[in-house]
Amino acid sequence: MITVLDIGCYTGLSSIAWYEGTRKTQAEIITIEFDAKLAADARKFFRESGFDDRIRLIESRAEDTLLQLEEPFDIIFVDVEFSAYLPILELILNRGLLAKDGIVLVDNVFARGFAVDDGNTANIDAAKRDHWANAGRLVNDFTHFVAKDPRVVVSVFPFFDGISEIALSGTT
Repeated sequence: MITVLDIGCYTGLSSIAWYEGTRKTQAEIITIEFDAKLAADARKFFRESGFDDRIRLIESRAEDTLLQLEEPFDIIFVDVEFSAYLPILELILNRGLLAKDGIVLVDNVFARGFAVDDGNTANIDAAKRDHWANAGRLVNDFTHFVAKDPRVVVSVFPFFDGISEIALSGTT
């Protein structure tokens, strides 16, 4: 059976996309959300829309849940606060939560362009520039870590705000 771990449920949209995208394989989807209101809203939507047969929502901090999970996942999608990218990936790798032929997809790795150029302010509201500049620094730290980690290979795709695809290198 295919297994998907969606870290950062938010409104549940990505979990629904994984549900629809894995209709043929009937993948089991586990999604994690820390915010109680967002988790309640997503859980209600999953139930009312009939998605709760394959989506299980865990209301918890991602790091805490990753310490509890044991099975390796075929697909892990990470879409959380930028400061959590590195600790989450380290937990995934250190705990063996990525299946041998699995992938980790990390969303928003361009941080609105600030990961490439912190002077890229043309389309950023002045009130949010500090947030995105900090996000760019955090994503750069994450990217440098991943690029140097011999356990993985990484590709970055320029879809919207960038997606990193991380796979085991075969040397683990």
